[in-house]
Amino acid sequence: MISGEYILAGTDDGLFRAKLSDLIISDVPVTKQTTPDFQIFPNPALDFIEISDINLITNQNINIYNLLGECVIFLFPVPNTNKIDISALSAGVYYLKIGNEVKMFVKQ
Repeated sequence: MISGEYILAGTDDGLFRAKLSDLIISDVPVTKQTTPDFQIFPNPALDFIEISDINLITNQNINIYNLLGECVIFLFPVPNTNKIDISALSAGVYYLKIGNEVKMFVKQ
């Protein structure tokens, strides 16, 4: 439990308290983003979505997930196009993942 500037933890051996400021980690290495940022358009979409950078999707897995986390579309690789057919999807919110980058879009 956090209370004010302290974190409290209870175990079988008792209750322990530490200052939150004592728990700050300062030497965390910064990892380089492996996938450049991309955009999805149009959003909301009807039958197709497009990825803003065709070079980004060359030789990349593209996964589209529903709100339950189920993969509903899997593409590898997308040949010479940045357009993805989503006409078979039901209306709703979806997440498109390329590499480590995830973007949300709406299917009308």
